[in-house]
Amino acid sequence: MARLDTINRSPLGRSLPVEPVSQADMRVDKPLWALTPVINSGSGCPSSKGGAHPAANQTFPYNPPLAKSRGAGAGVGAGGTRPAPGDQRSPAPCAVGPVPLKSEPVRFAEAGRGAASFCSRPGRLCRWKGTGSESTPRPGQHGWFLPIGVNAVCCWEAGKPGAAQPVGLPDSAGGAFGRYTMSSGNIQESQTLIKPAFSEKEATELVERVFGLKVSAIRSLPSYDDQNFHVHISRSEGTADGADEYVLKITNCEDSQNPELIEVQTQIMMFLNVEGFPSAMPHLTKNGNIMSLESLGTGSVTKKYMVRLLTYLPGMTVATISTNPHILYEIGKLAARLDKTLTEKFHHPSIKSLHRGKFIWNLANVPLLEQYIHSLGQNSYREVVEQVIQQFKDKIVPKLRNFRACINHGDLNDHNILLDSNTASPENPQYRVSGILDFSDMSYGYYVFELAITIMYMMIESKDPLSVGGHVLAGFESIVPLTTEERDALFLLVSGRFSQSLVIASYTSLLYPENKEYLMITAKTGWKHLLRMFEVGQEAVEKIWFETAKAYMNNEPV
Repeated sequence: MARLDTINRSPLGRSLPVEPVSQADMRVDKPLWALTPVINSGSGCPSSKGGAHPAANQTFPYNPPLAKSRGAGAGVGAGGTRPAPGDQRSPAPCAVGPVPLKSEPVRFAEAGRGAASFCSRPGRLCRWKGTGSESTPRPGQHGWFLPIGVNAVCCWEAGKPGAAQPVGLPDSAGGAFGRYTMSSGNIQESQTLIKPAFSEKEATELVERVFGLKVSAIRSLPSYDDQNFHVHISRSEGTADGADEYVLKITNCEDSQNPELIEVQTQIMMFLNVEGFPSAMPHLTKNGNIMSLESLGTGSVTKKYMVRLLTYLPGMTVATISTNPHILYEIGKLAARLDKTLTEKFHHPSIKSLHRGKFIWNLANVPLLEQYIHSLGQNSYREVVEQVIQQFKDKIVPKLRNFRACINHGDLNDHNILLDSNTASPENPQYRVSGILDFSDMSYGYYVFELAITIMYMMIESKDPLSVGGHVLAGFESIVPLTTEERDALFLLVSGRFSQSLVIASYTSLLYPENKEYLMITAKTGWKHLLRMFEVGQEAVEKIWFETAKAYMNNEPV
């Protein structure tokens, strides 16, 4: 495998110091590579802030942006623990997740309780809740992966009384090991703790109780760490007009603790809709609000989730069609228009919530992948990602302050852009963008980040992936031309996004194998494309991209 001109195989360096990068009013923090274990807020869900959780059933008003004069613009928490059957001791639960193989117990911060530790060399493990059966961890590259669905786990070194005895975390701390959320900032090691688990019956009741609509049909939609339902509404005579199809979006309980962020995301969707972008609109609650905080649970374990009902956008995803230069150009143009419009026109009192310094999906945080690269094992995939991370530190991080800052959608992938055909010719269909989905990864970033993310995802299903970048770049630069420094960074930024998507998917699928098919969508072709970029080399790939973009500028055939 040929090596990139700018890539070296030197050992990974130390994390660079954390300091803010100032750029006018849109300060974007440098990546924070020292992850802090998440503590529990006492609500049954971990909190990255440790602050108070919003009250259940709390609602939030409809406050359209004022920019337009034509109207609305816009833990485990399992209770007490029991010893394993037949065991006379009462060990408290150990952490669920990868247990580092260290000489000393790993220590975790607890909410107001100092610190707790657990055994670092697990021997016998057991689980009680639900099954009562014993379970054994399996070794990973840097630790032990425990089985999924373990509600309470005890661990000690079998046959060695007093050796590495665990000091369990109390229920208020959730018994979590390094619980890092993908949604709010870092990887979530115990997705069952934050992802909603509403049944179709419960979701139906939610729609009828909160939004006052009668559900005629409902089905679950695939998702990462939120829960979505496609909802059909039946309307009787005399009822108010409105859409017949919606998406019920139930935000994970971690992000639900940040109502300001969710409100900004929703207001952005509304604002973009008024600006002519095909984005969903929220259906107001019976109280006239855009979202409502709802509880789910029994007994002492109750979790709170922010709930919205968004208009359903019909269309086919980019992933389902054979892309052509025209649609790739239009998607690049869309990405630039979206970021430019938001950055120049959108205003909201809580816009600072888009500064998400620890957000794992922000492209600035590629170095955070060092925490999870062990999930790849030892192979050529890992070698490539290690090179990308090192070069990102060396070549990209020092330039961040020179890139032009903006608000990023952050996830314009081939499943989040909807198309419809505006021709009747099946042999030569012409597509136009009919919908933009999923604003949950929005954050402050840079124009070149949005471009790199879009290029990477448009490559996934392409039959000629290396040519994709030139068409997307041309469309993007028709709205926002890149600077020289931004162009020079584009190849590594695209490689960085491939690495983010592939490593996070690999790591998460180990933890949640039942959701592997959805999590590994990108990996089916992503590794092939990333390795191909390395084989061809940065200079050759950039030549393809830049010459294609230049042809558009000169009105030459492409």
